[in-house]
Amino acid sequence: MNATELIRKVRRIQIRTSRITSEVLSGNYHSAFRGRGIEFEEVRPYIVGDDIRSIDWNVSARVGSPHIKIFKEERELTVMLAVDLSASQDFGTLGSLKREMVAEIAATIAFSAIRNGDKVGLLAFTDRIERFVPPRKGTRHVLRIVRELLALEVKGKGTRIAAAIDEVLGIVRKRSVLLIASLLPAAIPVLVLGIAMAAFFSAIGNQQGLFNTAIGHAMVSLPFVILTMNARLETFDFSTLEAARDLGASPLRTFRDITLPLIRTAIIGAGLLAIAMSLDEFVVTWFNIGNEMTIPVLIWGLLRRGIDPSINALASLVLISLVVIVTIASRLNHRREQ
Repeated sequence: MNATELIRKVRRIQIRTSRITSEVLSGNYHSAFRGRGIEFEEVRPYIVGDDIRSIDWNVSARVGSPHIKIFKEERELTVMLAVDLSASQDFGTLGSLKREMVAEIAATIAFSAIRNGDKVGLLAFTDRIERFVPPRKGTRHVLRIVRELLALEVKGKGTRIAAAIDEVLGIVRKRSVLLIASLLPAAIPVLVLGIAMAAFFSAIGNQQGLFNTAIGHAMVSLPFVILTMNARLETFDFSTLEAARDLGASPLRTFRDITLPLIRTAIIGAGLLAIAMSLDEFVVTWFNIGNEMTIPVLIWGLLRRGIDPSINALASLVLISLVVIVTIASRLNHRREQ
């Protein structure tokens, strides 16, 4: 990629992402750290009207009167972009490569961050650390990050996300937001995923069957399950866990009595979403099932001979089963709330 083409791509990404951050992501500042703040300041006596979740039970027990923890709110964040630049990112279409799409996504996040006055840094990685750009503010700094993502010549071919996370944790000392951009299954067409998995299992000598299909369904469903759980955890009040530990609860009891009830609805929802996606998944199944049979493959085989009553009966059974599962889950959740 010559200098002229690189500048043209950087400017195009800047124009497109600036429009997105101005029209779509504009608005009031939203801190990633919810609750009472992130930096401890002092402990003072409890005053009527204070948030009871801020009570420091250890100090209160020692002095004999309720005291609360005061935290200093810090708005400025450090956003670290950990971007996978392995060989898989060089795949794409005539229009653009995955690497260019990742650069555009990273630029959108970076421009949104600097609009809020935050610092943005970059860690480019493969199976090794390829480049680290320290967090800074400003449009010129974001353009540098985009240039690095587009033009950096990497040495590694594989992907080691755990090593990248460890590197970021060792570099960034203050609490930050870490965003990892890699080759996620959610962004891969199921046709590509199905063929790639079939080729992989064939290369390692693993025969087609239900085991390969189950792995494929897990890869298709897992990103959406993670998104569902992450949405719940973003609003999770972690101060309740701290209160439970202050009262002497063990980690196991804290999880059983506090964490699990609070995230149970999200777990059920994510599970139902995974079941629905698994029942609907055909492409990955077709390339990896072999001589075995699943409901989507059975329905497809029946449809090839024309629509007959057996297809209607099978579809009705699947629909009734889903309605029963949803109804049971809803009633269980309603009873727990009562």
